Amino acid sequence: MKVFAPLLIVMLAASACLTLLQPLTASAQYPEPKAKAVLALERAVDDLYGRLKEAVARLNDTQGMRRLEELGASIQHAKALASEGRYSEAWQLKTQILAELGARLKSLYAERAELRARLEERMADLSERVQAERERALIEVAMKAVEGGNLTQLSHSLAQAKACVEGGRHEEARELLARCMREVKVAAVNNTLRRALRAAEGVLTSLSAAITVDPARGIDNAIAKITSTVGRLGELAEHLEEVGASPNATAAVRAAALRLEAVALHLEDVRARVAAGALEKVVITPAELEKTLEERGEWTPYVPAPREVSIDVISSARGVTRVKVTLTLPSAGFVFGWPPPSREGNEFYIDVRVMRWTGPSAQVITHRSHVYTLGRLEPGTYTFTFKAWGQPVASTTFTVPAG
Repeated sequence: MKVFAPLLIVMLAASACLTLLQPLTASAQYPEPKAKAVLALERAVDDLYGRLKEAVARLNDTQGMRRLEELGASIQHAKALASEGRYSEAWQLKTQILAELGARLKSLYAERAELRARLEERMADLSERVQAERERALIEVAMKAVEGGNLTQLSHSLAQAKACVEGGRHEEARELLARCMREVKVAAVNNTLRRALRAAEGVLTSLSAAITVDPARGIDNAIAKITSTVGRLGELAEHLEEVGASPNATAAVRAAALRLEAVALHLEDVRARVAAGALEKVVITPAELEKTLEERGEWTPYVPAPREVSIDVISSARGVTRVKVTLTLPSAGFVFGWPPPSREGNEFYIDVRVMRWTGPSAQVITHRSHVYTLGRLEPGTYTFTFKAWGQPVASTTFTVPAG
């Protein structure tokens, strides 16, 4: 676009010349134009010629530059005529030169418009090709994920998406691809969840053999293994929340971690009794462990107190409203997920199903937060409510200003 910047200046100069020519044209009716009129026309021609020559040079137009050089010679000849006092001849030649310069200017703008149209056409074609290549690459990635996850039911949809790309139906292809990727994501989350829960159960199953052989050492090793597994489950739960997995999946992982923590506490009690000589033989079977856990506690619904819920409204500079919800709980013995928000008119709410473990758990204050993006809201007053098991617990009212 920098190449065409001087053309705007040329157009302004041409406009000035046309304004200037109005009195000069009137002077042409006289047999002998006055020297001042010829001089004014000469200045206008020189100015337009110089600017047009600069524009042609920037465009690297060899043929146009050659013609301008010929016009330059004519301009010098017209100046010579004026210096000899032959004003009528000089006037006539200069007006012819000015007319041709104007025609050249129009031609340049016509070429510019044509070039812009061609560039826009090329850019549109290039954009479509880049988009198609990107969609093909995404489809290949999705196909590998489908094959790796044994999700053969999605192969047909991906084949349809590929056909849409080849047919230029990019919007339809994107919709199919997005649907498939959501299914792949859900399947990946479920597979990760199943592996994590199997690993947690495997830890419990392996306790019996380890502890029977060497109670003291076996209990220490079991507690260390449980602690490591609980840490990995906690990281997995945080990851599931970040990727927007279902609240049930997140809650299942946290419940498994809490169950293992309860087992670790039970093993610490057993270790203390072994050290005190109260137990001569320790045999822990999965059935006995399950019975012990049931005796030590159970999962029950929990409704947080209003003081345990914090709701902060965040408005960005671009008008997107976000709400940060923080739940502060008295121990680690709670599990829940963050459900998507619901909306009724100007009222938003979430209904969180919190479960509390009635048995022993780590007595540490636990803070868990989540940020909800409500999007660009129309000006008005809104309410965001935190519910637990359908019961309103806390709410906040905020205003979106106009403009």
